[in-house]
Amino acid sequence: MLKTDRLCLHAADKGIRIRCQRLDPRTILLEGTSDGLKFLGNLLLAQAEGRISCHTHLSPRGPGSDLFAPGSTIGLYLHKVPCAHTRRKANGPKPRS
Repeated sequence: MLKTDRLCLHAADKGIRIRCQRLDPRTILLEGTSDGLKFLGNLLLAQAEGRISCHTHLSPRGPGSDLFAPGSTIGLYLHKVPCAHTRRKANGPKPRS
């Protein structure tokens, strides 16, 4: 199991919730208790250190919904670059001339 998945399961089991809302066209609110913000920080670190997956997606209406507080209107998509998908394309077979 990925470290990011373990963090999410642990946070959900502890009842940790975060609120994600768009405040205006240029600002996103990430709100939570001290434990909620620590969870987000640890999630970012785990994503940065992960070697298997280049992305983590949590949604208030999909995977990870147990982690969102009521009123959350947007989710999180964390993507580390360069990613394995990009590398494969870049290092893949070259077209024949």
